[in-house]
Amino acid sequence: MQITTLGNFQVVDIKKPMNKSGDYDVVRVDKRQFDHARKNGRFVLVRTPNGERVFMPKHMKDFKIEREVFLFSDNPMLMYSLVIPHCEKMPDEYYSFAPRYL
Repeated sequence: MQITTLGNFQVVDIKKPMNKSGDYDVVRVDKRQFDHARKNGRFVLVRTPNGERVFMPKHMKDFKIEREVFLFSDNPMLMYSLVIPHCEKMPDEYYSFAPRYL
C-alpha cells in the first residue's frame, strides 16, 4: 500500500469509480488507509476524475464497512463505501499548507 501525502492530508486517487451518477461518484477505499491516517493525525483526501472530498478518520466509524474478497477467500479486505460529489478540484497548493509561527 503506497501512501501519498500533501501537507496534513493523505491522498487517495481513484482512477475509475465503482458507480457514476449525474451528481456523484461511488467509490470504495481500503480501511487501512484511514487507520494509517488516524495513526499519523492526518485527514484523508479522496479524489476521483470528477471531484474530491475530505474525510476525518475518527468519524469513519459511522460509515458502512464491506468485506470484499479479491485473491484469498479466507482474508477479505475491509472497504468503506464513499460518495464523492462532482465538484471543482482544488490545486495541490491549497492542501499543502504549512503552519506559520510568528
